[in-house]
Amino acid sequence: MEGSYLYSFTMFLLIGALLLRIALPLSLGLEHKRGEFIILKDDKEVGREVFNLDKANGHFILNARLSVKEPNPIELEGSLEVDSNLSPVLYHLEATTSSGTLRISLKSKHPGFHMEFSQPGFKDEKDIYFKERAVVLDNFLLSHYLFLLGILEGNRSDTSFEALKAIVPQSFGFFNLTVSESDSIGAKSGDVSFSVKRYKVRLGRYRVEIFERKGELVGGYFPEDELFYYRKDLYPKGLRIIPFER
Repeated sequence: MEGSYLYSFTMFLLIGALLLRIALPLSLGLEHKRGEFIILKDDKEVGREVFNLDKANGHFILNARLSVKEPNPIELEGSLEVDSNLSPVLYHLEATTSSGTLRISLKSKHPGFHMEFSQPGFKDEKDIYFKERAVVLDNFLLSHYLFLLGILEGNRSDTSFEALKAIVPQSFGFFNLTVSESDSIGAKSGDVSFSVKRYKVRLGRYRVEIFERKGELVGGYFPEDELFYYRKDLYPKGLRIIPFER
């Protein structure tokens, strides 16, 4: 009887450890995070994004503020809440541009989402539905990719990542999301060289590259706008992406 009890208890611990190992990648490194991205265009600083990530009642809440001075000045302030599986629950964005203030909200509404959009002289709302897993990836806010990175790092055995939809609230819609298999490229901060992992993300016709090192989202690149972001809080001497030397 005692041997049977010890065997059952041992199996319980092993199963628990396995489940913990499976669950950890989704939340690893996401709790209570603070950071700042410097935004560069042609090696010149044109803006900054500051974000705060906290956890409450099993959900992750990301607040971000972005300011871009040129070529088109814009101020963004947004809040994104996701559940323990990193699926969107609530989202709100307020953007100030030369043409006025834009407000967008998103709320989970099974089996889809409800979106509201308003700007001077125009308001609209709609419901969107799809079966695939969703992520919110808005224009210019790189901190949203913290959650996509959490999904990718939690599904290392799947290199296609094709069963995803990207909700882009500023476009008031969603796109098919594909992510190519990660590769390693060279990077440099000050006099220190190292490698980073690169994911190539495609949202419909839009392309974004994100860079990860030691579980952290360290930078990103938006080719259409030629904007490069890097984490100043992690790399106060700056961050350069360079050809990886083998």
